[in-house]
Amino acid sequence: TNINGIYCNGEPDIEGAKDEHVAAKTFARKMGLNADGMDIGCYQYDLCVFCKSAKLVDDTEHVYKLLSFIECLEDAIDMYPESVDRLSNKINKFNELIESNVSAKVIQSAEKRLLNEGRYLMLQDSASVVVQFL
Repeated sequence: TNINGIYCNGEPDIEGAKDEHVAAKTFARKMGLNADGMDIGCYQYDLCVFCKSAKLVDDTEHVYKLLSFIECLEDAIDMYPESVDRLSNKINKFNELIESNVSAKVIQSAEKRLLNEGRYLMLQDSASVVVQFL
């Protein structure tokens, strides 16, 4: 799964966002970040909820990562109040996705883990994470 706990094949299938991914890949190639033929996967984690390639995993670890990611988006509202509508829409869509596709037991377990351990390690610094999505 990717950083937000969603399984993906790395090929974005998001209406209107393909150009952004192509631009990121071009930039990576120019910077030498895809040496030896390695390709970068999709980095648009905030758009997973709109992507046909993304799949939710009914597992505590992955839901824990997604709940951590949602908290980062919530922090972004405080940091970027001008983006409240866009961020709230994404947060609501992610929450709807969880509620409609994940068992109550897994949600409770992931919420407990988030409460006891804090955010997933790679998502602990909200500021550096949310800047990528604005």
